[in-house]
Amino acid sequence: MNHWKRKKIFVLLTMTLGFWPLAALSKSEYTPNPYAGNFGLGLELGDPASWGITGKLWVDRTNAFQGAVKLGDSLAILQLDYLWHDFDLIHIKNGDAFPFYIGVGGNLDLHTPVALAGRLPVGLSYIFRKKHLPLDIYLQLVPTLWFYSGGTDFQIYPELGAHFYF
Repeated sequence: MNHWKRKKIFVLLTMTLGFWPLAALSKSEYTPNPYAGNFGLGLELGDPASWGITGKLWVDRTNAFQGAVKLGDSLAILQLDYLWHDFDLIHIKNGDAFPFYIGVGGNLDLHTPVALAGRLPVGLSYIFRKKHLPLDIYLQLVPTLWFYSGGTDFQIYPELGAHFYF
């Protein structure tokens, strides 16, 4: 296994395991699914990079932190967003939830040279509130402003993901 692949695996495992202490420290009584906890772990597809491990920690009914470790051919990107959810915009009669959300966050591209970015995720999340399905699925568009050593770059990234709640 080459050095870059080992580095990707190390970053992925470190960030994924880093979510567990945050979940344990959270005192939130809100859970998106009444049969599970306030921490979800899952998969995210979309740029930048192509896929990643994502985690979401609910602080209360409207606020949450969402992070991801995204991997691609030669990329390793760390993401962290603070999200605000509006559950009153779309109503569903079956008991599930369909909140609109907006947030603010950042990216850290670990590829050489290192780059930083500001993010403004805007999306919709479908939260299943069934006993045997503690899951959410989300789709978001993320306007992102990158800061490189040689300048800046603006991109809008689509991202699709899901979290399984513990």
